[in-house]
Amino acid sequence: MKKLLLFVSAILVMLFSFSYSTSAKVIDIEVVKGVSVSLEKYLEPSTMTDPVLVTGSWGLNEHLLLKCAYLTEEERNMLGGRYSFNEKMAVLFEHQWKDSDHSNKYGFIYKFNLGDRWDLVGLAEYESKKITLTGQAEYQLFNGITAYAGFEYAKPDQGDAFTNLLVGAEYKPIDIFALYFDYLIPEEGDELIYVGVTYSF
Repeated sequence: MKKLLLFVSAILVMLFSFSYSTSAKVIDIEVVKGVSVSLEKYLEPSTMTDPVLVTGSWGLNEHLLLKCAYLTEEERNMLGGRYSFNEKMAVLFEHQWKDSDHSNKYGFIYKFNLGDRWDLVGLAEYESKKITLTGQAEYQLFNGITAYAGFEYAKPDQGDAFTNLLVGAEYKPIDIFALYFDYLIPEEGDELIYVGVTYSF
């Protein structure tokens, strides 16, 4: 009961304090050695011309992960990575470019473990004078299923700040394969359904 009250309190704190990213999924901290490939795409709304995000990641050791990605249709390239200090804290870095347009993103992640199944994750990102704060709760169910819910708060350099809601689930039946589903509810506009699949070698 005490853990449940702590979790509800944390969700309320996130509601008033935290974060729109393209997708959320389970926010990873720890790095696994090896290579993985992922594909991500919007299902709703969806057209044949919608971009697909293709990402390749390489875990060099238990601390450093490097990645490269390509967003089809938009023809945007990305290079970046994650450095994990321990199982609770990591930093992110990413460089994106398309023709002469480019930007850098920096982030910091901290994960609070609330028990055997509950985690609370906070993510702060800075990109081109835009600040995004994300708060997400993750609950490990059974048979490799993790459910999550979160709030995203973004403050662009120009324009008004906005907050969005996200819920989703990840299904990981084996260590080398994962499938996830996101349902994003923007502050303005239509709801979005996003799916992704990851395969590790």
